[in-house]
Amino acid sequence: MKFLVIALLGALASAAGGGPVVAAGQAGAVDKAGEWTELFNGKDLEGWVSRGLPGVFKVEKGEHGNEIVGTTLTGRENTFLCTTRDYGDFVLELEYKCPEIMNSGVQIRSAFNPEMRRVELKGVPPLPGKPPGKVFASPNHVYGYQVEIEFPRGRNAGIYDEARRNGWVFPQQNTQQDRDFVKQGLDRTLFKPGQWQKLRIEAQGDRIITYLDGVKRADVRDTASATGFIALQVHSSQSKRDIGLQVHFRNIRIQEGLRPAVALPAPAVRD
Repeated sequence: MKFLVIALLGALASAAGGGPVVAAGQAGAVDKAGEWTELFNGKDLEGWVSRGLPGVFKVEKGEHGNEIVGTTLTGRENTFLCTTRDYGDFVLELEYKCPEIMNSGVQIRSAFNPEMRRVELKGVPPLPGKPPGKVFASPNHVYGYQVEIEFPRGRNAGIYDEARRNGWVFPQQNTQQDRDFVKQGLDRTLFKPGQWQKLRIEAQGDRIITYLDGVKRADVRDTASATGFIALQVHSSQSKRDIGLQVHFRNIRIQEGLRPAVALPAPAVRD
């Protein structure tokens, strides 16, 4: 009975506080449902692997501890810092700080094509509003859902299909959804280039929802991939203006498992 009471009290405490956080240094471990796992151990890039240009991602000391820093380099390759294991249903939270003119993002449910040729992917549906057709993974490239980090076009926290269908999963382009999304995305009361902002991504079954500083941005159902690794992205550039720009990431944590509240229908799209 004593152990039962302790277990019940622990469960109530977890429910009240959103679940305990697994200590840093256990990055990528499989944990009990409802617990948070730190994906960045605060010391080094253990649990991550870089794909793309060398030397883009490093750990550097910040104001409140170490951060993962990605730097734009000259080249034609986008570079990705990828987790060494895959995730299916989860809630991911992180904080980032990005300059206004830099292009970055967070990959989820993604994969890597090691071939030096395009590889056809079977069973991938067309993008919303697009006709069906063959879908290919780009050669020697990470592909999958990317939650966008960029300011000039107002598409921050939108969902782009990187190196696969090469288009927007959300918002659906040339619709009222798209126009409303961009309008919100250009509002400087929500988007703060050069300042820390909190990104939350809920990937539950075929539904993906994103939030920026607690404001919902994307909400869509799509079945292109149900599992895959998580990655931080730095977009390549040929412009001298962009070389040396840096994006910072910290407090990267994940909670695995399904959340019943996300089983509701995604909102309809209006033309």
